[in-house]
Amino acid sequence: MAVLKCKMCGGQIKVIDGRIGECEDCGTRGLLPLINEERILTLYNRGNHFRDVGEYDRAYSAYQSIIAENRDDAEAHWCLLLCRYGINYVKDERTGEFRPTISRMNRSPILEDPDYRAAIRCSEGESREQYIREAKKLFDLQNRFLEIMKKESPYDVFICFKAENEDRTRTEASRIGQDIYEELTARGIRVFFSRITLEDKIGEEFEPYIFSALYTAKVMLVVADKPEQLNARWVKNEWIRFLALMDEDSSRAILPVFYKMDPYDFPPEIPTVQGQDMSALGAMQNLVSNVMELCGKAKEKIRLTTGPGERKLDVENALRRVEIDLEDRAFNDAMIRLEEILEVDEENGDAWYYVLLALNEAADNRELVTKGCLWTEDESFLKARQYGDDELQIKLDELSAFCDVEFRYRSAELLIIKKKYQEALEILQEIADYNDAAALIRECESKLELKKKIAAYRKEIGNRAEYAERVRKERYPRESEKLERLREKARRKNAPVDWLDFGYKPLVIMIIVWVVYFLVLVNLGEAGGEAESKLYAALVFVFAVDLGISCFIGSLFSSFWTGAICFGVILFGLSKLPDSVTVTIGMVLGVIGSLVCIYATVKSVGFSKGWDAEENYYKNVIRPLEAQILNEVDQKWAPIIGRENL
Repeated sequence: MAVLKCKMCGGQIKVIDGRIGECEDCGTRGLLPLINEERILTLYNRGNHFRDVGEYDRAYSAYQSIIAENRDDAEAHWCLLLCRYGINYVKDERTGEFRPTISRMNRSPILEDPDYRAAIRCSEGESREQYIREAKKLFDLQNRFLEIMKKESPYDVFICFKAENEDRTRTEASRIGQDIYEELTARGIRVFFSRITLEDKIGEEFEPYIFSALYTAKVMLVVADKPEQLNARWVKNEWIRFLALMDEDSSRAILPVFYKMDPYDFPPEIPTVQGQDMSALGAMQNLVSNVMELCGKAKEKIRLTTGPGERKLDVENALRRVEIDLEDRAFNDAMIRLEEILEVDEENGDAWYYVLLALNEAADNRELVTKGCLWTEDESFLKARQYGDDELQIKLDELSAFCDVEFRYRSAELLIIKKKYQEALEILQEIADYNDAAALIRECESKLELKKKIAAYRKEIGNRAEYAERVRKERYPRESEKLERLREKARRKNAPVDWLDFGYKPLVIMIIVWVVYFLVLVNLGEAGGEAESKLYAALVFVFAVDLGISCFIGSLFSSFWTGAICFGVILFGLSKLPDSVTVTIGMVLGVIGSLVCIYATVKSVGFSKGWDAEENYYKNVIRPLEAQILNEVDQKWAPIIGRENL
C-alpha cells in the first residue's frame, strides 16, 4: 500500500493526532489531506513528485483532480498555490531548516491567492495557523523579490538555453547563445543571457532577476542543439512562462533557434515559422535583423538633440510623449524616452517621477499604490522628491499619503486573515473611505457579532456530548437509571474483555472429555482387567485436569491461546511421571478440571450477555434520546451562528 510523502522533503508522513501528520524525516507538521481511497493518495504523491522536479503544470493537474472530487480539501488547495508560484523547499545545510524558494514569480500577492483563501477556509486550529505562518513567509519572500525586480532595468530580449550537458561540459546552445548576446548587445539591444547577466549575482537568488527579464522582454530566443534540452527543468520553466505572458501581450514574440536539429523537434506550443537554423549561411545576420524589427529598434531612436551645435529638441514635448506612452501602457517605450531625457537633463524631477511609474508599470499614483509601498525608498522617488517643482511635490505628498493608507489597508486585510477582527476594525474605521474598506468594516462587525454569539453558544452548551448526557439525565431519569444499572451489572461480572472469546468452548470440550472417559471405561471393562481400566480412566482424567488448568491460566492472561500452549506443556510433563503418580493425580484433580471448565463458561457467557445488554440498550434507547437533544440544540443555534460553528 502506498504511503503519503512529505511536500517539503519527500519523507514518509505519519499520523500523530486526528488529521495532523508529521514527517518522519524533517519533522514538518501539517494538515493531512482528505484521503478516502488509494487513488487520491496516489494523486497526492504524483503531484508532490512533479512539483519536486519542477514540472509544476503536471503537478497542478494532479492536485486539480483531487479538488474535483473534494472542493474542501485544504491541503490540495495549498499545493495548487505552491504550483502556481513554483514553490519548492530546499534544506539549509547550516540550520537544517527547509526554506521556500520561488521559481515562478508573478506580481499577484500570495495572500490574495484564491487557493490560499480556500485552504484557510477549509482548515482550522493548528493547521490553519501553519498555513497563515507559511503564507506570510512566502509573502515576505515575494516582496523581497519584487524589490529586486524594481531596481532592474527592462530587457528587450531573453535568451533561453541549457548551459551544460550531463557530463558538465558546455552545450553548443550556450556558445551560440553567447554569440547572439554579443551581436545584439553591440547594436544597443538589452539582452538577458544568464551565463553573463547573472555572473555578478553569485550567492543571491536568481529568480527575481529571471522574472524581471521575462516580464519586460519583447522577444524570447529558445536556443537548442538537442531536442531533450527543450524539456530541461529551467528551460521549459522559462519558455512556458513566456508563452503565458504572450497570451496577455500580443506584441511579444518567441523564436526557436536551433543547430543541427530538426525544427519540428520543438514542442508544438513554440511556433517555428520564424525559427532560425544557425547552421545556415547568413543565419546570424537574419536573426539579428528579425530581433531588431520585433524589438522596434530597426527604426531610428527618438533623439532629444541633433548633431553638435544644433538646436536642442523640446524636453517638455518629449515628456508629453512619455505621458501618452504611460496612458497606453507602453512602459518600455516610455523608459527609452526617459533614459534619453535624463541623459540631457539629469535633474528633471518630472522625468524621475515618470521613471517611477514606468518601472512599476503604473499609469498614475493610484495604480502605483497597488504595486506595493517599498518604492518610496527607491532612487527614482527620492530624485523626483529632490528635483521636483511645487506641483510635483504635491503629487508626491499625495503618493506618500496613499502609501500610508494602503499600508494600513493591507495590514487590516492581514489581521482579518488572522481573525483579529477587532484590531482590523479599528484600523479600517480610520480609512473608511478608502478602496472597499467600508465592506471590510461590515465584514469585521459581522464577524465580531458572530464571535459573541458563538461565545454565548459555548457558554450555554459547552461540550456537546457532556451537554447531551446532562440533559438526558434530567429529562429521562428512568432510562438513565436503567443504563446505570446495566453498566453496574456488567461491571460486577468483573471479567476481562477477552473472556468473551471463551464462550461455550470450555464446557463443550469438558463434555467431550467425559464422553471419551466413559467410552474408555466401557471398552476396557469389556476387555477385562480392573487395574488396567482404572489406569486408563485416570489418564483420561489427567487430560481433563490439564484442560481445566489450561483454561484457568488462559483466563488469568485473558488469552485462549495462552491456555492452549499450557495444555501441551502440562500434558507433556505429566506423561513423564510414573503411572501410580499419574493415577493419583488424575483421580484427585479430574473433577477440579471439570469445575474450572464450567466456571470459565459461566463467567464468559454471563459477562458477554451483560456487555451486550448494556451496549444494545445504549444503542437502541439512549443514543436516540441524546441525538434528539442535540438536534434541538442545532435547530435553535444553527440559524444564529451557522451550522459549521456548532
